[in-house]
Amino acid sequence: MNYYYKYSAEGGTVTLGITRNDNGTVNVIIQDTGCGIPEEDLRHLFERVYRVDQARTREHGGTGLGLDIAYEIVSRHDGRIIVTSTLHQGSTFRVILPETK
Repeated sequence: MNYYYKYSAEGGTVTLGITRNDNGTVNVIIQDTGCGIPEEDLRHLFERVYRVDQARTREHGGTGLGLDIAYEIVSRHDGRIIVTSTLHQGSTFRVILPETK
């Protein structure tokens, strides 16, 4: 199975960026050109075993734990995750972490 195309069509892109802000935070930005996430699902996205599309998950595998684990790791480092998404256009995940000294 080619996981590069799990949530986007062949030829889609994933962009990763890291920036340091003047306020002492670091942003990690992951942006894709995938299928997007329906607005009503965004508030549930980090819940344990929550899956946006049950049929797609069965087809491609997965346990629904990945984003819950990411959220826990970021939270334990005093950070947060912000998600924006447009259906059929893609999603942006912004991880905001305090800078360590």
